[in-house]
Amino acid sequence: MNNVLSIKKLKKIYHTKDGETKAVEDFSFDLKEGEFVAIVGPSGCGKSTILSVLCGLEEKSGGEINLKKDSNVGYMLQQDSLFEWRNILDNCLLGLEINKRLNDNSKKRVIDLLNTYGLKDFIYSYPDNLSGGMRQRVALIRTLATNPDLLLMDEPFSALDYQSRLAISDDIYNILKKEKKTMIMVTHDIAEAISMCDKVIVLSNRPATIKSIYEIKLENKTTPINNRKDKNFSYYYDKIWKDIDFHV
Repeated sequence: MNNVLSIKKLKKIYHTKDGETKAVEDFSFDLKEGEFVAIVGPSGCGKSTILSVLCGLEEKSGGEINLKKDSNVGYMLQQDSLFEWRNILDNCLLGLEINKRLNDNSKKRVIDLLNTYGLKDFIYSYPDNLSGGMRQRVALIRTLATNPDLLLMDEPFSALDYQSRLAISDDIYNILKKEKKTMIMVTHDIAEAISMCDKVIVLSNRPATIKSIYEIKLENKTTPINNRKDKNFSYYYDKIWKDIDFHV
């Protein structure tokens, strides 16, 4: 498989009046087409900073980021950030409007996505009529509307209760697989990382460097909920838990 993204010695430093703070140091990783990768690590170690740099919200301080030619990146935030005064369809068309890519064909594709992924009856509803899980599904379709090759997800299920997290993780996993996307997800939930992803990157405490990369090999890999029942699941959970220093 070809690399969608190649990162070499990525560095991020924040400068303040009191000096400088190293957030990310010597982060190098290759992401293959169709791969799902999770980034985990101690709170405040720089996980979200890496995503912010990769999507261009923040400037890198050093290193190289090489994205496959003609590829584009979508970014799904922790909160769904839906506009309450716009209906579901109009919320999903927002990125296309901003990028001046809204036309009959792109609008039809968004409607098809909403119909395909369980939102057919809510296209003209407003966000306050939807459950938390459905709002996240809308946020995903809004991100997919611009047809990104690489999807960055920052704690996408953190605002949901446990049962909703499980259900929507299955939904989003299936949608991304069916749409043949490549994904990097930041999460503090080890079980979520193992059940959804092909690889799990464990970061050190700040400045974030890569401590370990685990290739997740489950015997009967299907959906995130079923993957949690795999006999190898607890092996990876224990290894990653011990690798993360939660007490620093």
